[in-house]
Amino acid sequence: MSSPLRKLLKLPITFPLRFRFIRRRVAYELRPWLGEFEFEIPLSEQLYCPIGQWDSVHSFSEIFVTNEYGPFLDAAPLPRRWLDLGCHAGYFTLYLAWKNALAGRARDWSALLIDADPRMEPLVSWTLRRNGLERNGSFKPGMIGGEGGEGDFALRSGMGSSSDVAGAPAGTICRVPCVTAEEIAKLFPPPYDLIKIDIEGAEYEFARSYTDLCRQAGHLLIEWHSHDREGARQAELRDLCAQNGFEYLKEVRGKREIFVDGTWNSSGVQLYRRQ
Repeated sequence: MSSPLRKLLKLPITFPLRFRFIRRRVAYELRPWLGEFEFEIPLSEQLYCPIGQWDSVHSFSEIFVTNEYGPFLDAAPLPRRWLDLGCHAGYFTLYLAWKNALAGRARDWSALLIDADPRMEPLVSWTLRRNGLERNGSFKPGMIGGEGGEGDFALRSGMGSSSDVAGAPAGTICRVPCVTAEEIAKLFPPPYDLIKIDIEGAEYEFARSYTDLCRQAGHLLIEWHSHDREGARQAELRDLCAQNGFEYLKEVRGKREIFVDGTWNSSGVQLYRRQ
C-alpha cells in the first residue's frame, strides 16, 4: 500500500487529533485501557515505573513528584528490610529500591508487599518484573485482620479501597483473605528496618493485633485516618504506638481532608521510632 493511500485511510483518525481538546478527550476516554499501552516513566539507575491504570498516575505523583513519603528519610536511615502494607502498585517499594540504588546498594535490600485490593496483584507483579526485582521483593495478597479468615473489603477508585465498608455501595464489596502476623513472619521473618502502613483505617487494627510483629521494626511510617475533618484519632494512634514501644518522631505529611462515600474524613502521615 502506498504512503499517500495510507495517509488517506488514516485521515479520519489523524485529522481530529490535530485539535488539542480532542486529544485531551481521547486520552481521558482511554483511561480504562491504560495498561495495554505498557506506558512507563523512566527514573534513573535503570529503573522504570510502569503505569498500569489511571490511579497509578496519582500514586506516582504522590511518591515521586510531591514526595509524600520522602521526608521521612531526613529523620530515619534508608531501610534495607521493610514491610510495605497497603502497597498499591508497589511504587513505595520501587521508590526505596531507587534510593538504595542511588546509595550504591542496588540489590542489597528485601521487602514484602501486601495489599488487599485484588486488582493490585498484576500491577505489583509488573512493577517488580519490569525492574528485575522479583528476588528482592515479593507480594502477598490479603488484608490486615488479626484472626485470619476472610473479611469484607470495599473496592473504590482513587486509592481509597479499604476494609471500612460503611457507606460503600453493595456492588463494590468483596470478600478478601486476612493475613495474620504469623503468616507475615513466616513469609518474611523479622526484624525490619521499617514497616510502612497505608491501609486506609486498618492501621489501628495493626497496632492492636500485630504487636509482636510491630515491635520488631526500627521505624513505623504510618498514614493515619480519622472519620472527621479534625483528625481526632491521631491521639489514639500515638497511644497505640507508645504501647508498642515507639516514640513519635515527626509529621511527614500534614492533615488532609478527604470526602469518601458521602462523609468527610482526614488523613496524614507520621513517623515513629522504636525506643
